[in-house]
Amino acid sequence: METGKSRKSKNLDKKWYEENRGKVSEYNRARYDPEKNKIKHLKYLYNLSWDEYQDLLKKQNYKCAICTLPFQVSKGYKGPHVDHCHINNKVRGLLCWWCNRNLGWYEKYKETIQNYLTK
Repeated sequence: METGKSRKSKNLDKKWYEENRGKVSEYNRARYDPEKNKIKHLKYLYNLSWDEYQDLLKKQNYKCAICTLPFQVSKGYKGPHVDHCHINNKVRGLLCWWCNRNLGWYEKYKETIQNYLTK
């Protein structure tokens, strides 16, 4: 026995969606809440509540855990990055974009870099 919608029903849904794409997009944009999305993202990926995230920010004095520069607030900037261990998913701190990017690179080439620095 096949479950789910029939082929005819799926085709009608697809046709309706194509005809109403603008309405669907408008509806989705109206419902989108960046703050709620951020809260869900933190909980889902890092098991970090909004209050725990805010506590980390305060604990770090609103600065990057590596370079200690204040986090920038600008258009298109999504805020501090959550640094976490990729093995046990434990949150280590909050980083600016630059440090987060470079830390990933460093972790990947750590041995090579250390060998070079000991020359």
